[in-house]
Amino acid sequence: MRARGPALLVSLALAAAGVLSLAGDAHADPPPSTAPVVVAAIGDSLSDPRVGGGKYLDVLRKRCPQSRFDSYGKGGEMVNQMRHRFDADIFGPGKPAYTHVIVFGGVNDLYSDLTAGRTPALIERDLTAMYESAHKHGAKVVAVTVTPWGARFYGQTNGDAINAVIQYVSGIVTKEDLPEKALVFHKVNNYVVKNEDVISPAPGVAVIKSIDGYGNKWVKANTYAFLMKTKPAGIQEET
Repeated sequence: MRARGPALLVSLALAAAGVLSLAGDAHADPPPSTAPVVVAAIGDSLSDPRVGGGKYLDVLRKRCPQSRFDSYGKGGEMVNQMRHRFDADIFGPGKPAYTHVIVFGGVNDLYSDLTAGRTPALIERDLTAMYESAHKHGAKVVAVTVTPWGARFYGQTNGDAINAVIQYVSGIVTKEDLPEKALVFHKVNNYVVKNEDVISPAPGVAVIKSIDGYGNKWVKANTYAFLMKTKPAGIQEET
C-alpha cells in the first residue's frame, strides 16, 4: 500500500496499527516537502507533557528543528471533551496559523464504553467534527490510531462494532480519494472479539487480523492455529 504524507484507524480491539492521513488534496502523492510546518497536537495523556506524555512530539522536534510542534493534550480526556475545546484551543485568538493538526485520542473512550456510553458512532461524530473544523481553518489533519491498552484486563469488542469502524474509514477513503488503508484488529484469545464471523471488508480498507498469544513460541503457534479457524473470508492475516 502507498502511504500518503504523515500518517484514523480507530481499531476497537486491543491493538491497532497504521495511520490515516486526512489531507484535503487527493489523487497522486505529492513530492515530499522540506518547508517548515506549524503543528498542533490534541489528545489525552499520551500528548500531555505535564503527565509525561508528548514524547512523540519531542522526536518530531528533533527531526524537524525548523518546524513548530505545540501540545494541547489533557490527561484522561475522551474525544468528545477534546472536541468541545478544539476550536478555542487551536484556532482561537492569538494562536499560530497551524498548518497541521495531530488528533491522537480514543483510548479513554474505548475504556469507558460502558461507564460513559462511548459508542463507535459517538466517537466517529466527535472525531469527524474535529477533522472538519481543522480543514475549514486551512489545516491538514494527521489522525493517529488508538494505542494498545489494558494493564488490568483485556478489553472486548464485537464484529458489529469493528464493521462500523470499517465503514467509517471506507467512507473517508472514498470521499477523499485516498489510497487504501489498513485496519487491524488484534486477538490473543477467543474472548477479545465476539461474533467475528460478521466482519467484512469494504472498499478502500484492507482488514487485517493480528494474532499473538502467551508463552513460548510453541504455545503461540498453537494459539495462532486455533484463532485462524474463525478468520472471516476476505480478511488478511498478520502474526
